[in-house]
Amino acid sequence: MPNASPIISTIIPCYNQAHFLPAAIQTLQEQTFSEWEAIIVNDGSSDETQSVAEELAHSEPRVRVIKQENRGLSGARNSGIRIAKGAYIHLLDSDDLLHPQAYEWLIEGIGSDRCTLAVMKFAFFENDPAKDLTTEGTERSYEPFIPSLIEKNLGTCHAYLAPRDLVIEVGGFDESTRAGEEDLWLRLALHGCKLAVIPHVGAYYRRYAGSMSTDPFKMFHGWIQAQIRAWKWLKTGDDQLVRIDSETRRSAIDQEERQILMSLGKIALQLICAGRMGEGLKLWKITRRSFLTHGWSDRSRLIRELFPLIPYMIAGRTTRLTPSQQQSAAALADLVEYCVERAPLIPDTFEKEPAE
Repeated sequence: MPNASPIISTIIPCYNQAHFLPAAIQTLQEQTFSEWEAIIVNDGSSDETQSVAEELAHSEPRVRVIKQENRGLSGARNSGIRIAKGAYIHLLDSDDLLHPQAYEWLIEGIGSDRCTLAVMKFAFFENDPAKDLTTEGTERSYEPFIPSLIEKNLGTCHAYLAPRDLVIEVGGFDESTRAGEEDLWLRLALHGCKLAVIPHVGAYYRRYAGSMSTDPFKMFHGWIQAQIRAWKWLKTGDDQLVRIDSETRRSAIDQEERQILMSLGKIALQLICAGRMGEGLKLWKITRRSFLTHGWSDRSRLIRELFPLIPYMIAGRTTRLTPSQQQSAAALADLVEYCVERAPLIPDTFEKEPAE
């Protein structure tokens, strides 16, 4: 019989990844904490996702299945959240896995506080977490929580556990943007949520050809959208931000802009290498002009980091970007205009208060 009152509702969006679903359900069945339900959201798949999901639901009563027209990752997650019965929401992409004690650790971390998020450490794997797990490049510092969310990527979505009522209260996932969980974590933090950090590696992120982690264009596209959203939150001067002093907020904005421009400079040369001279040169000129205009000391670092790429620019002009890279690069060219123009729009509230 299905669990009528699960503690955790696990939302598993799936778009043409039927072959990963059995392993995703198995990783839940192996949990030492058993009070969960899984909601597989078939987001308009054209493969065997629906039949595989229904077979899994038939053999495991804690699994439910939703079928819908394609609405993207955020839309699929929202559909699952709406029908979830659990007190907490966990996001599990169909290609990722968990440590058997992951849910036990997350529940212990949250405790009885309804206004707490819990996050575990995560690691990458390619085929079998027992054989090729690596934590290289996954270390994160989560404190202070809000500035950390603004300044950096705080890890994979399935490392987090969030109270369902608060996720709904802040509006769920924004379906208008590809920046999904980063934006949601920020809104929860601004809503007053605290963060419980679990000192164990509990989330396993699969790397394979075509995954988000192996496509820097897709990753950066989503990240930059999250940063723009974060900056808009910061510049509002909303009462919820009173606890963040103006100097910290200004520092976060400066750091964010530097990171964006450094990455955009590299993408400009990658475009040039791929034979997209017009777009690449336009992006490079915008990036360079922004550094010069604002007088940031990082411009020397920009030159140092980009210089080694010049031989590849000369030798690699026959290279072509994939369709997804072309789409992301074109979107980035538009986004950078906003990033470069926004600096003068920082309101006076961010300026340091004059000394008495």
